[in-house]
Amino acid sequence: MIGPYFDGGTVLDLFAGTGALGIESLSRGMEKGIFIDRDPVSVRVVRENLAATALSDRAEVYRSDAQKAVKLLARRRMLFDLVFLDPPYRMRDMDAMIERLREAGLLAPRATVVVEHDAAHEYPHRVAGLAAVRRSVYGDTAVTIYKLAEEMADADGEVEDEVDEDEAQIECEVEVKAEAEGEEAKVEAESKVDDEAEAETEAKVCVETKIDVVYGEEDRIPTARKKMDL
Repeated sequence: MIGPYFDGGTVLDLFAGTGALGIESLSRGMEKGIFIDRDPVSVRVVRENLAATALSDRAEVYRSDAQKAVKLLARRRMLFDLVFLDPPYRMRDMDAMIERLREAGLLAPRATVVVEHDAAHEYPHRVAGLAAVRRSVYGDTAVTIYKLAEEMADADGEVEDEVDEDEAQIECEVEVKAEAEGEEAKVEAESKVDDEAEAETEAKVCVETKIDVVYGEEDRIPTARKKMDL
């Protein structure tokens, strides 16, 4: 859906979790990544995954609330070409977050913002001068991609009706992934080692599914997989 490769730029993973999306962007050509999460365990896991993929020197990881982080990044006058917003699904105000990013001057010309959210919720087509160029649904998960095209904005800062998806660098090849309904476990684990191995496998599938949703399974580049309870 995005990429598959980038020619430099800076990515912001604002609700980083394991950092899978931001790390994947770095592996695909983004020059620098900023990872933000308020959970100390998430911050530790992101750093471990960056180290495992030899990308630590191109990344900054901070423990912070998203809104506070936006203010701090604005003070540094940073510009982001790609932004991932993947908050807990109970949060349905990412349109307001996009407005804050725009008002703070954090979006580079022609920036792309990717919002992962509950499929039951639908975000508006236009937010703060950005237009939704694609919305795809994968079971209970939806991904809405917004594009900022400053040269297409009118005097009021609104994006015109037609948005060039090629210029937005949005891949039209989308593989719909249906979420498999798992059966209840019938056999208990016989040892702690078996429990940990099973948990690691489930975590890997979870992270790989998240990458597939945004990038598409065909273009996946292997990254470190860590267990995270988001």
